[in-house]
Amino acid sequence: MSLTGTWHGHYFQNILKEAPVEMDESSEWAFPICAELQERDGLITGTMVDLKTCSELSGSEVYSQLAPTLTWLQKREWHAFLRHCPEAIMKVKLPSTSKLEGDVDGSHVSFVKAYDGFQETSWVTTERESIERVLAASVYYVGELKDEDSLIVGTFKVVDPIGKAPTSYGRFRMQRSQEHNA
Repeated sequence: MSLTGTWHGHYFQNILKEAPVEMDESSEWAFPICAELQERDGLITGTMVDLKTCSELSGSEVYSQLAPTLTWLQKREWHAFLRHCPEAIMKVKLPSTSKLEGDVDGSHVSFVKAYDGFQETSWVTTERESIERVLAASVYYVGELKDEDSLIVGTFKVVDPIGKAPTSYGRFRMQRSQEHNA
């Protein structure tokens, strides 16, 4: 059966952690998506729309997630920042649209999501706001077809375009639109 059609679902990502993320659609870490896939001879192309493109974390939440990976000097800098700006908020905004390319082999599905544009990350304090715009990183999805090819469940990793190293991980689930099955 072809994967061509409309797929709705969520990706589940705690923006900064590698820790496992529950696939709970009511979670603040659930990001709704809609994909239009075309499959031909095992090759997948298409587009995806992220329906929730903004997230916010307090400075203390960011620190608690980063702390295990920080050096003692970086921890001291964070403590000084949080003492000076306890109200600091980190905001992340992604482009809403992306292009997909990948393949399907039996029940194994993989594709790369290339965002159309820039990611904006800003720190907001009572004193100022700093904004950084960088080309949005590619996202690598790997999943398995289930439920008579009407569900794809798997994992993804976000890869830094400069360092080529994974920067975060998560899980995803996409259900084929009902009108395709009718």
